[in-house]
Amino acid sequence: MNYTELNNLYKNNEFRQIDKDEKSEKFYLLRSISKSATLKKFCEKFSLEKNLDNNLQNEQITIDKIKNYIRESFVAKTDTEIRQMGST
Repeated sequence: MNYTELNNLYKNNEFRQIDKDEKSEKFYLLRSISKSATLKKFCEKFSLEKNLDNNLQNEQITIDKIKNYIRESFVAKTDTEIRQMGST
């Protein structure tokens, strides 16, 4: 299935159907970065189109790449928040 089909299942709480798909883990990870600003940064980092259907099918975008991007983004945000808290 493509991202749009999987996302429609997600919206209808059809998680068991999603889990049966071979790209389910990658779908869930991409969905976690699907907000416009986050997706834009992700696509810029890997020189991709801002197209979740294409990114789900792109074999060069691995689960590990997405997980690492999420980890890096979370750490950077946390560090920024800590610095901001310290300056108040």
